[in-house]
Amino acid sequence: MHSEARAREGGTIHDRSRRSAPHPGLFAIFLWLICGGFAVATAFAALGETLGLIDLPEALELLDRRLPGLFRIHMASGALALALVPIALATGGRFAIHRPVARAAALCVLVAGATSLPSALMSAAPLAVRMGLLAQGLVWLALLGVGFAAIRRAERVRHRRVMLMLAAVTSGAVVLRLLLFAASYATIDFDLAYGFAAWFAWLGPLAIAFTATRAQRGIARAARPVALTGARLTR
Repeated sequence: MHSEARAREGGTIHDRSRRSAPHPGLFAIFLWLICGGFAVATAFAALGETLGLIDLPEALELLDRRLPGLFRIHMASGALALALVPIALATGGRFAIHRPVARAAALCVLVAGATSLPSALMSAAPLAVRMGLLAQGLVWLALLGVGFAAIRRAERVRHRRVMLMLAAVTSGAVVLRLLLFAASYATIDFDLAYGFAAWFAWLGPLAIAFTATRAQRGIARAARPVALTGARLTR
């Protein structure tokens, strides 16, 4: 009798822990689709500018003349990273697809991050903008290194959390374009808005991703003792 009661109690505890785990709903799927759509659109626009199908803005034309070839490599690799990083995250449970996509995405991030440093330093943009883009490139490369080290040690959970933050930094290219588009219609100083956007475009998504991963870690830690208690009660 006591063992059956404990088993039922253990099962109830397990059910509660399962119900407490977050499940992606329709809103999350819709949000992913919206973000993915903006990422793909931005990636295609960047590739079009790289191939000369779309005219570069005047500031980027100047940077292209200062860094001939290198800036085009940065734009192409950044556009590919923008498209491949979300695919790598979405296919995390399908290793046959995930591994080649993730390796291609990592290579693109490495190239785009490395070429972003001279691109930021040689830009004619205001100092706040250059420093924001430079910091974004450094954080991008740092997260790539931490994520690579984690997967080499078979720390899959840590690897995925770091890659979520890397994806957030990657999304800065999309957010920056949206902010600059809004700033072009606002009655504020454009250089001031550009300086703010160059930092907020990637720091904002990174802060959200960091907070979300910390919350998931807290839920996992809270569920672990409950699951262990339920396992003991079923014995």
